[in-house]
Amino acid sequence: MAKFNFKKCELSNLSALRKISIETFTETYQTKNTEENFNKHVNQTFSTSQLTKELLNSKTTFYLLYSEPGYRESRKALIGYLKLNEGNAQTEKMQEHCFELERIYLTEEAQGKGFGKILIDKSIELAKAKKKKELWLGVWEKNPEAISFYKKMGFEEFGTHMFKVGDEQQTDLLMKKMID
Repeated sequence: MAKFNFKKCELSNLSALRKISIETFTETYQTKNTEENFNKHVNQTFSTSQLTKELLNSKTTFYLLYSEPGYRESRKALIGYLKLNEGNAQTEKMQEHCFELERIYLTEEAQGKGFGKILIDKSIELAKAKKKKELWLGVWEKNPEAISFYKKMGFEEFGTHMFKVGDEQQTDLLMKKMID
């Protein structure tokens, strides 16, 4: 396993957050959506103003995942990120003991190398620090690889919600994991 480190994302990291957000969402979903809907979603969700608003929300936290030299390049490289929500920042109304993992993304190159588990473990660590009892997320029903990964990490399905990509309504499976 390559060495890595996390950095809590601040406004000063906005450019890096925007770049990794667009890169990883594009790698994952561009070919699975119409060009119009995909571009509309990216332009709204990952705009500088939208990401700034999210970074300034005290109930939302982003963490950037960097690989150390020798994994991807000869220098430290940004390979993924997390977006976590609590309280009224969650995309669904949940009880106070719940912590949402709204975004968990890795570059294609970093997938399948154990970094996904590292991101989940970091999410659990942060949830425990906030005395949360449940970590939950939404995953597109047409993303079987991600669903399988979350099940392997101990998440169980508990419902669905709608996720809009451009003008298209898509169904996300809601999955949760109880935290010890």
